[in-house]
Amino acid sequence: MVLDYSIPDELKKNYREKLSKEKEKLNPESRKFIENVLEGTVKTGKYEHEIFAIAEIKKKIKDIENVKLEDIFPKEIYPALDVMIGKRFRELFIEICEKTVLTPYTKGYYRKMTLSSNYRDHLQDMWNTLTHFVKFHILDLDIMKILKREYDTKQYSNVYACAEHYLSAEIDRGNEEVIEFLKDLILSENNTFVLDYTTFRAIFASNNRELVELVGKLLLAAKLQEGLRQAICETMDGGTVENFNYMFKIIHENDLLRFSSVKRALATWTGIGEMYADRVSKKEIEIINRLVENPEYADELLKSDDNVEVLLGLWQKGREDVLVAVNAIEKLIDTGKRHTILLASYYLDIIQNPKLSQKIAKKVIRQNPDDLEIYACYSGNFVGNVNTYQIFQRINSGKVKLTDYFVDENEAKEFFGILENLIKQMTKVRKDFSPCIFPWYSVTLYKVAIADKMAIIALFLKGEYIDKILDYAKFLNYYTKEDILQLVSEKFENENHEKFIVEGLKDSAITNKAFEIAKKHNLVQKYSKEMEGMLRLKTPEVRKNLINLLYLQKKTAFYETVENLIKTKDVNRRLAAFDLILKAKNEKKDDVKTLQKYVKLVKEPTSSEIVLISEINREEKKAINEELEYNINYEPSFENKEFLEEKLDVKQIFTKSADELLEIVKKLNDLYVKYENYEYKTVWGEEAVLSNAFSPIFSSDRKYDYKNQKLEDYPLKEVWRKFYETEIKDFETLYQLYLFTKEKFLAKKYLDYTNEMLGFDANNLIEQIMLEKSKNNNLKYFEMNNGYYYSVGKINQIICILVNEYKNESKNKEYRYNFGKVIFSYVYNHSDESKILTKQENNYWSRNNAKETYQSIFESNLIFQAAKDDMKYYSDDKEFCEQFILKYEIYKKMYNYVKKKNGDLSGKLISLYEFAFAVTKGIIAKDEFYIEVLNRGNAKDNIRTLCNFIYGDEDSDRDEDEQKVMEFFKVEGQKIIDYILEAEFKRGENPVEYSNTIHQIPIVKGVDNLIKILMALGSEKLERGGYYSYYYSDDSKKSNLSHLLKNSQPDKNDTSELFAKKIKGSKISQQRLIEVAMYAPRWIPLIQEYLGWKGMESACYYFHAHISDVSKNMESLFAKYTPISVEDLAVGAFDIDWFKSAYKELGKKRFEMLYEAAKYVSDGAKHSRARMFADAVQGKLKLKETETKIQDKRNKDLVASYSLIPLKKARDKDLLHRYKFLQKFLKESKQFGAQRRASEAKAFEISLENLSRNAGYSDVIRLIWSMETVLINEMQKYFEAKKIDEISVFIKIDEFGQTKTVFEKNGKTLKTMPAKLKKNKYIEEIKEVNKNLKEQYRRSKKMLEEAMEDGTEFYNYEIKNLMENPVISPLLDTLVFKSENDLGYYSKDNLVTANGDIIELEENQVLKIAHALDLYNSGKWSEYQQDLFTKQIKQPFKQVFREIYVKTADEKGKENSLRYAGYQIQPNKTVAVLKNRRWVADYEEGLQKVYYKENIIAKIYAMADWFSPSDIEAPALEWVCFYDRKTFKPLLIDNVPDLIFTEVMRDVDLAVSVAHIGGVDPEASHSTIEMRKAIVEFNLKLFKLENITFTEKHAIIKGERAEYTVHLGSGVVHQRAGAEINVLPVHSQQRGRIFLPFIDEDPKTAEIMSKIILFAEDTKIKDPFILEQIK
Repeated sequence: MVLDYSIPDELKKNYREKLSKEKEKLNPESRKFIENVLEGTVKTGKYEHEIFAIAEIKKKIKDIENVKLEDIFPKEIYPALDVMIGKRFRELFIEICEKTVLTPYTKGYYRKMTLSSNYRDHLQDMWNTLTHFVKFHILDLDIMKILKREYDTKQYSNVYACAEHYLSAEIDRGNEEVIEFLKDLILSENNTFVLDYTTFRAIFASNNRELVELVGKLLLAAKLQEGLRQAICETMDGGTVENFNYMFKIIHENDLLRFSSVKRALATWTGIGEMYADRVSKKEIEIINRLVENPEYADELLKSDDNVEVLLGLWQKGREDVLVAVNAIEKLIDTGKRHTILLASYYLDIIQNPKLSQKIAKKVIRQNPDDLEIYACYSGNFVGNVNTYQIFQRINSGKVKLTDYFVDENEAKEFFGILENLIKQMTKVRKDFSPCIFPWYSVTLYKVAIADKMAIIALFLKGEYIDKILDYAKFLNYYTKEDILQLVSEKFENENHEKFIVEGLKDSAITNKAFEIAKKHNLVQKYSKEMEGMLRLKTPEVRKNLINLLYLQKKTAFYETVENLIKTKDVNRRLAAFDLILKAKNEKKDDVKTLQKYVKLVKEPTSSEIVLISEINREEKKAINEELEYNINYEPSFENKEFLEEKLDVKQIFTKSADELLEIVKKLNDLYVKYENYEYKTVWGEEAVLSNAFSPIFSSDRKYDYKNQKLEDYPLKEVWRKFYETEIKDFETLYQLYLFTKEKFLAKKYLDYTNEMLGFDANNLIEQIMLEKSKNNNLKYFEMNNGYYYSVGKINQIICILVNEYKNESKNKEYRYNFGKVIFSYVYNHSDESKILTKQENNYWSRNNAKETYQSIFESNLIFQAAKDDMKYYSDDKEFCEQFILKYEIYKKMYNYVKKKNGDLSGKLISLYEFAFAVTKGIIAKDEFYIEVLNRGNAKDNIRTLCNFIYGDEDSDRDEDEQKVMEFFKVEGQKIIDYILEAEFKRGENPVEYSNTIHQIPIVKGVDNLIKILMALGSEKLERGGYYSYYYSDDSKKSNLSHLLKNSQPDKNDTSELFAKKIKGSKISQQRLIEVAMYAPRWIPLIQEYLGWKGMESACYYFHAHISDVSKNMESLFAKYTPISVEDLAVGAFDIDWFKSAYKELGKKRFEMLYEAAKYVSDGAKHSRARMFADAVQGKLKLKETETKIQDKRNKDLVASYSLIPLKKARDKDLLHRYKFLQKFLKESKQFGAQRRASEAKAFEISLENLSRNAGYSDVIRLIWSMETVLINEMQKYFEAKKIDEISVFIKIDEFGQTKTVFEKNGKTLKTMPAKLKKNKYIEEIKEVNKNLKEQYRRSKKMLEEAMEDGTEFYNYEIKNLMENPVISPLLDTLVFKSENDLGYYSKDNLVTANGDIIELEENQVLKIAHALDLYNSGKWSEYQQDLFTKQIKQPFKQVFREIYVKTADEKGKENSLRYAGYQIQPNKTVAVLKNRRWVADYEEGLQKVYYKENIIAKIYAMADWFSPSDIEAPALEWVCFYDRKTFKPLLIDNVPDLIFTEVMRDVDLAVSVAHIGGVDPEASHSTIEMRKAIVEFNLKLFKLENITFTEKHAIIKGERAEYTVHLGSGVVHQRAGAEINVLPVHSQQRGRIFLPFIDEDPKTAEIMSKIILFAEDTKIKDPFILEQIK
């Protein structure tokens, strides 16, 4: 049995010892059971384990058809259970097990309410319950202690969650104390304890109807508590059928399906699937209701042609028993109806019963052997989802047997034939069945999945079936191919097996495995010609293996191969010949002259061949130490080593006992308790109490260094400082406190060594602390992380911060250096490498031939880690010398120990910088530095570190010693890099010694190196993208040379003349130079001059801008050619003028050459996009074809390209057509999810911008207004009446610009359209036109508001043209415009002020739609507000009565606004509210709004997943901040334009008011309240009400019955000096009397206004509900 990780080790040990002792007194069955329990877990695969006792029970019940409880837990083992959990718990446990068949056996996210009378299906659940009782028994817990949380809830956090079945059993026993406790928990509003999933599960699994009814009432009372409703609904299907039925009736009768949590739960219960919850309708709930009332109704449903009905019928059968459901499924299958056969597979996937599912799957597949769709649906249950990893080994070891899947070999053979037939039908690698079973569901079948199952059968059957599977080997996955390779290699039964191995050599997935086998069996002797032929391939790993195999041939055969390869015309095969010759030369396989004669057979070598020929003809290669002139056998001879023999006393640094340190911890905890209610604001802007969190405090600049925490960053800094000074007193004590409380020392080998050094147990203090904690929760602020045993508590936080605070004082640095020296001295004088080094287990990703890795105590033990870190605090050269020598001696001992073991030493005891420093100080020779970098393993890391020093930024603050070290790195380090590069340039396909370090070299300078790279590459294609990460780059020749080319650049001395001279002497082609220009842009100027291609630089950057993932540092280069931002270019914006200019200058041929080279700087999709753009601009894309593709595929790149196609001769008509098409595309995107909508909206924006550039508009807004005006002109005829059968039909536009279709007869307007006109063609036309007009109205209103928000400027003549549009004109009529300092309404080409004054405007005069901010700043805001009410003007959106948000004193000088910090919001609702305000939700960036013109990004920060509902715990807003769009640096709020600031804050306020959590509105902002007050005051004059006054936030009403207050933010009504008055929603007819000066609905303002009017005339109130509340 695996005991819970949270139980202390000592308790676990005592428990196991007790079981071992007590079992000897028991009967044989009980003794055996306990022995099985004590076995723990056993391995069932390389990474799979199973509890041994469960495995033994499974063996015992394997052949029992219907397993009973006594088959699993017979009475003979009750004595064992009594020993394990005590008699009372055993009795409870058996009761629980007996009842388990009354509740579903399916568990987890994909559970369905399926019962089973077979105890086999409940085995795991019963075993889990037993382990929970073991835990309660060890911890001496009973149910009331658990309910009341009378245990250490931090250490044993999951105890209550484990008590579900225990609690349910106590309820069924009628435990009154438990039942009363639960009643109080449900009914009380001020309970200390919290209802959760465990409580509900226990109640639903019980037979206590009273408690179930209380939960039902709680469900009804949940109201806006969606999380509570979710918890109830998600647990009710885990209990008894009776309880579920009762709860379901409540849901049905009260129409609770309207809540999303109920919908999701219903989708989960029934198997429809939570992801398809939106498909659940009243139809499903009515069916379930009928099933609850009449289970026999399921039989009728099973006959339906509707799959949802059939599924619900099966759901009901499963609620009876899984076997009943399976019988029903078999009947469905036997009926032969295809849709029900498919549906049955869907149900099988959710019943969590592999054995039954497999049986049915085989039956169906056998009955439908040719049906791919049926197989696709059942394949997951046929042969299971067996993990093919190492399947052959598992079959051989007997862990996986044929009888696990098939009755016998004959059945396996039958299914192999069926699968073979199916795979032959698969013409492609995958086949999609969509929709399948349900309209929203789909299934995909992969060829590889069929082939893998065939391979598994073949591995079982072997013989002829192995030969058969070889025909399908190319379809197998990597693991299965390897297994087949291994099987056939054990014994080659025929030539086909050998050929399979040879063919495997050219498969990059298995080439290495095939190489091992081919080498072992010397297949090269028989198949050398085939291998020679394969060398036409370019895959690096494949070539390397083939070359290495051919190299193994005997001399005659070897030379025959070389000659065959070298005489061929195929350059790849010739290169392989050179590789073989070079390898033979280096390994002295034959004399050089014999090898060189083959070289002469090549008359016209390529550049890469020239490089290899040169290397072959070169004199014998020197070893690296000879090339770099260092002594590889160098051993430093240190002077003054006497100090090493000093026996430093460890006690001098560990001066405090565990008792003394414990007293300090107690005092610190007491001090924390004293201040636990201290309130402060955290760095994140949240209000916190010290008892809940010890977090950094808020600071105005929001600067906080997590790596260097100081006292001043935390609350009560002086309190902790004083404690240090008065109680801790010195750094020595503090440091010991830190080392012995930070974590528990766990690694036994290291712990033993540490204890030997200390002379006491290193865990003494932490164990005493844990003991104290267990006593009445003493030391409650010292917390340990369960399982990992490191401190996460507030006390340890303070200790760590105090260490940071004082560690750098000079006397403390001295102490730390001495501390490190004492520890290292001890290790030196008590050296036992076996005790301080531990072999690490290779992880899953390690290669099979990887060396063992050893880690030292200095990497994984806190005391020794600290010592290593502290040694850097030497004060002078003498101390540096001593610490270096001390560390070096230990390092060499460890290195030599690991070397003998043929392993690698991980970690760095001495840094490369220290080695270099030691050289400059004369402590060691530079030979030692070279050896460390190149000869002690891990050269990859060393070269990366070396390059950081060589190519890193210059630092002018370095002292003289540091300057010397850096100079040493630049000189000696560059020698190493140059050597590595030279070796790489001359290599063949096989890597050379340091090939794996190449990707660590970030810069390669000079034209000489460029030529060497290109010569070595020859005609080899470049690595696309060129980038590989440190961990995942390979060391193939192609990859390495591509990396070097990508990072190459001219040296400062490389002139165009030098470049030309060098290039002319090489064999480098023009096309290759063009590729270099694209791949390594720093070469562009030199290449352009050399080729003489005018415009090449512009064209290269054009491709980089439109194809690659552009880095910000190229933005300035692009700015010379285009005004379009890097961000817009990245998502598809296109500069037509740039393209045309580049194309014109270069010409078609050269442009095509550049385009071909551009593929190397992008992924395939972006390269294709560039081609698409170019084709579009050149007219190669056809408009209609493109539209069809967009409609079919909705490809966003195609959408962007669509607008670039040259406009037709009928330019205006074509432009309008495309505009309408794009609007239609945007409208259709509403059917998709939030992310796709956002990405398609962006594609639409980019396409419109491309269209505006294509059409010659200065910006996209001008295009839109122009198109909208043309659209309206097209519709003029529909505004005039047309008679159809005596009925006049026309479109009427009202005063607000909104349209409707009017039907008149004899001069009278009809209320509805006459039925006889419904199918009339003209009526259909006019309906479509009206629909388009409404859409135009919506777009225009939105555009005008956005123009106001953005401060967009218009010329007078543009507004004049817009006024001719009958839809837009009414919108413009009511708006206030601004021109320079003048404000007014636009009328007859001029402005008219609120006073009626006319301001004449010039034709080209600039105007903008005034913002409320402009009105506020002009001092005429109230004047225009009054004017709207006086003239009863309704604006299309809030302009004059728009809320404004000014920067507060708290916000000025800061980067973040915290005015909305702490408000809890619903993420999905927030996104829904703000998406129409141009905010975008992104997984990486969260919620943001981009102002492109001003280059500002506004962001809302909250710990939220903006794409998922947060029903249980809503996230809180943290802050709003602004960034520079180009630099991504935060902006001070002072530097954010007022217009942007007010609109962003208005958006956030809107989100808070609409998407807040809870039943009460959040406190409305000051801006909102002021605006509502103004509207209310103006309205009161219309109603002639004089009994109302105002305070800052309330309307005070003096009624006849009483006095009232109405809050202007929330709308809450109170009777003065009395209680709140609850008011039902105000009727709409009363709202109709209220005037709102804008068309937009504002329900909260209307509600508040209605309530004020209602209570101002309180004698008219008739509502008894309100009257009874007025006292």
